[in-house]
Amino acid sequence: MSVPMHPTFKLSAALLFTEQGQPWRSGIPPMQQVNPVPGMISEDESRYLHWIARNHVSGEGHIVDLGPLAGGSTHALCSGLTINSRAAGRTRVHSYDLWHFFPAWKQFFPGAILSSGDDLHPLFRKNLDAFGSTVVTHPGDLRQHHWTGEPIEILFIDAAKSPDVWQHILREFLPHCVPGRTLLLHQDWVCAECPWIHLTMARLAEYWVPMDSPDGGTVGFLLRRPIPVSQLEDDDLLTQPLSLAIERFERAASWTRGWYGLSVRLAQAHYFVMRGKLKEASSLLNWVLAQSDYGPEVEYDVNLVATALNSRKIQSGFRQRWRNACSNLAHQVLTAMGIRRD
Repeated sequence: MSVPMHPTFKLSAALLFTEQGQPWRSGIPPMQQVNPVPGMISEDESRYLHWIARNHVSGEGHIVDLGPLAGGSTHALCSGLTINSRAAGRTRVHSYDLWHFFPAWKQFFPGAILSSGDDLHPLFRKNLDAFGSTVVTHPGDLRQHHWTGEPIEILFIDAAKSPDVWQHILREFLPHCVPGRTLLLHQDWVCAECPWIHLTMARLAEYWVPMDSPDGGTVGFLLRRPIPVSQLEDDDLLTQPLSLAIERFERAASWTRGWYGLSVRLAQAHYFVMRGKLKEASSLLNWVLAQSDYGPEVEYDVNLVATALNSRKIQSGFRQRWRNACSNLAHQVLTAMGIRRD
């Protein structure tokens, strides 16, 4: 029997947690209790994480938080988990991050004097002190970490910043997701930076179904049936037939509405740039700019794609000039040697 799907402000069709859409927007403690940690997730995302940790987690598995930086997502999850009578004391939040300081993140660590590359792990732990052993930290390169093998009920991903990290996540964490229970939350879904996540989730659409999601970058998916391990070895993102990639982006973009969907289209444009399809990238970028839903919300992604496109054009122009220069030099040398090249 099929489960009814409903449109939301963000998704064209999604499963709902309750009959009321976005239930995390009522009956939630003040933000100072939910998540007082500065970070890049929105207040609606913080409430969402708090609500699902409080109401969705059964206590039969754990929560994995990939890329929490200062700890905002971890705090929101823990603040909900600690008042979940089924899971408190049983479920742990496993947080993974490099925890290396980058100057652009200064605002997330107010009062701290930091230099590029400094260890942020102690500051993260300080921000999460109130939750004690509920938080288990895993510092360092995510690709060097392996999961415990226990069930995962929530997998929040803000660390799939490259295809190889994403493929490690697929192989290491997804086999331990529980059908009918696990929520996979992509914080970079409404974003052009990581087109590999859109391609993969569209490929795995028979296993994951969109779930009611918060404002901001996050879109959630519920696992509806087991995924064969063979499906978690992703096909080569940059060599798959372009027609197949376009078909998958069509599917991924169809899940989101309005400007949210435009961000997925910009991820597709970014993918075209990565494939060297500059004409297609330019055409899609111009299409986005002409849409009635276009607005300031997608300017970051527009700039990201435009910068990547211009950089690739400059590189292509330099390579062509270099080839021409080499060809001319070779011609001059051969002419000086009295050799004709027809």
